Amino acid sequence: MGVYALKAEPAILIVEGDPLLGMEISNVLERLRFKVIGVASTAHEALSLLEVCVPQLALIDTRLEGTIPADELAGAFHRLGIATVFIGAEPNPTARSAELSPSLVATISGAFCPSSVFKTICEVISDDQETC
Repeated sequence: MGVYALKAEPAILIVEGDPLLGMEISNVLERLRFKVIGVASTAHEALSLLEVCVPQLALIDTRLEGTIPADELAGAFHRLGIATVFIGAEPNPTARSAELSPSLVATISGAFCPSSVFKTICEVISDDQETC
């Protein structure tokens, strides 16, 4: 297990179907010194936020409801060079995420533990940049 130190504040977008949980995740990430650029409860909201600021990373709820499922949203982010971490009680249920670059996708399943979230985000972001 490595030691991670945050060198810069990566911009993160949270896409969580439950707005209260999204705000709680945002609070946890901000306490961990990450810069949260927004919390969206749908894929359409998330895509709209890209007009304001493009994040380095998006956390996406695996059970995201709406016309654009989580894996398709991750694909759109991937095409824009935005790393993706799926979050949820269970891993992403669709196989389409396997088409995405492994360096741009990770999954955090089970309880939202700040230390494992920090480690996962650092691992995903540091594959592309010297941030963590």
